[in-house]
Amino acid sequence: MGTPTREPMTHMADSPSRALDEEGRAALLDRCLDVVTAFDASLRCTYANQAAAALAGVAAEDLLGRTSRELGLPDPMASRWERGLREVLRTGRQVTVQLTVPTPEGDAETYEQHLLPERDAHGAIIGVHAYGRRVTDRVRIEQELRAREAHYRAVTESSVDVIGRYDAQLRLVYLNPAGEAVFGVDRDELVGRHVSAVDAPREVIGAWAKALREVLETGEPRWLRHAFPAPDGQRWFDTQLSPEADEDGVVRYVVFESRDLTDLREAQDELAAQLDQHQAVASLANEALRVHDLDALFQQAATMLADILDASLVKVLQRDPDGAFHMRAGHGWAPGVVGRGRVEADSQAGYTLEGHEPVVVTDRETEDRFPLALLLREHGVRCGISAPIHAPEPWGVMAAHTTTPRAFSDDHGVTIAAVAGILGNAIRRVEAEAETRALALRDPLTGLANRAALTEHAEAALARLAREGGALGLLFIDLDGFKPINDRFGHEAGDAVLREAAERLRAAMRPGDTVARFGGDEFIVVCPDLRSPAEATPVAGRVKDVLERPFAMGEGEAVRLTASIGVATTERPCRPGELLHRADQAMYVAKQAGGNGWHAATP
Repeated sequence: MGTPTREPMTHMADSPSRALDEEGRAALLDRCLDVVTAFDASLRCTYANQAAAALAGVAAEDLLGRTSRELGLPDPMASRWERGLREVLRTGRQVTVQLTVPTPEGDAETYEQHLLPERDAHGAIIGVHAYGRRVTDRVRIEQELRAREAHYRAVTESSVDVIGRYDAQLRLVYLNPAGEAVFGVDRDELVGRHVSAVDAPREVIGAWAKALREVLETGEPRWLRHAFPAPDGQRWFDTQLSPEADEDGVVRYVVFESRDLTDLREAQDELAAQLDQHQAVASLANEALRVHDLDALFQQAATMLADILDASLVKVLQRDPDGAFHMRAGHGWAPGVVGRGRVEADSQAGYTLEGHEPVVVTDRETEDRFPLALLLREHGVRCGISAPIHAPEPWGVMAAHTTTPRAFSDDHGVTIAAVAGILGNAIRRVEAEAETRALALRDPLTGLANRAALTEHAEAALARLAREGGALGLLFIDLDGFKPINDRFGHEAGDAVLREAAERLRAAMRPGDTVARFGGDEFIVVCPDLRSPAEATPVAGRVKDVLERPFAMGEGEAVRLTASIGVATTERPCRPGELLHRADQAMYVAKQAGGNGWHAATP
């Protein structure tokens, strides 16, 4: 029997699987709330999701093919965007660009764009992926903080700054009128006195003297932030000490400028706390884009929220099929609760998930919307705030509690809702990636493992063989007489026969064996954990038996097929390709002998 013409293995690409993978990827990214785009090496748009289209005010397909300069960004944003893209193409490193983009409604939104290189199978850079996250609120807070700082600086410099001058012996030689109000004495009484003679706490005087000496010795400025007793109570000052040198460059004096920051300190503390919260949430969001360990992300979110909300107890709950909840992650709970703790369906958690918005309990003694969960009663909870987690269906709840009465603000509600939203997006992404990966490793016609999955399973089996010993078998199966079925009954009937053959092979194998479709009418079986090479022979017999049974073709007609089977075994580690080649050659021996049988390659 002549040897059939076969495509080389390297050319038998699994294009249907790649198409499914691409479709799945596009569907996932289209539902993403972040702005996602992709560009080729000539900076033309090759992909834009729905969020990008909504931002541009056009259909997504209208963006395709446009250059980075044709996306509607105004200058200088367009130039900054293009420079970032070119830098990624040039260096291969991730670049972050912040853009302020006008919206179709006439507003402006700020986006933080993460630009990452796209590489081909050989590692060459062929384009750029861009992921944009809206950071308008964070930028606004930063701008407010800077504006307030500028405002208070202007006020203090014009009216309340204390300006003075010390000589090299640390004696005060000048003090402006604002200093009189601070010290509560006539400045003439202070001029000429040593710094240690100022009526102030010892630690403040010590810090001043040390900073003055450092400026005199190094010629470098120093800064101090300190409290100082004043007639109207303790005030906080931010002081800069600057050197004043003579013509020879020798520092002769130190000039200081002290700004009253008592009111600004309070405002800064408040704004800094808000900025820290937004930065922490943004950091969690960035982590959620990469992480695959959801429980680790949940735990990070619980710890972060406990700090932001100053809450003694925080939990991430997942709803079970019976409507109750179990705790996936938590902070502050008694040992053993996280991972096993349960919360009833008719609780704040259940109420929150049904209502789709944050829920606040100011005091459980007056709460009448739902009973307090047993777990919360055991931990002495008095109040709490919770938000639903959707992924995109109702998935669970994130909640924070305290053991003392507490009023949660609207900002707290926004924060916990944002964190819950981040977790929901991460859950959706991880589950979608798992589904996409499963599709990428499956033959679309038969549902068997494809070539990529076959390689993974073979490599894992060979690695286990190297560690634990034993034997590994690989069967190369080629159906005899399959082409006439396609010619006589059509390709749909041929596909049905391949699916039925796949099911028979899968049913005939052990649970740990891998059955893969290699291409066309060829199948591969990997049999790990054999005690000896001889155990592969009965497997070949089972394959022959199950494929000999007639295949129903409809209308009472059936066809019979046989198979040529090549068997290769090994008791030592080797490359998967080596084992596959040996099994392939053995299969040809079986086919040349008339088919409907197997041949074992020499070990």
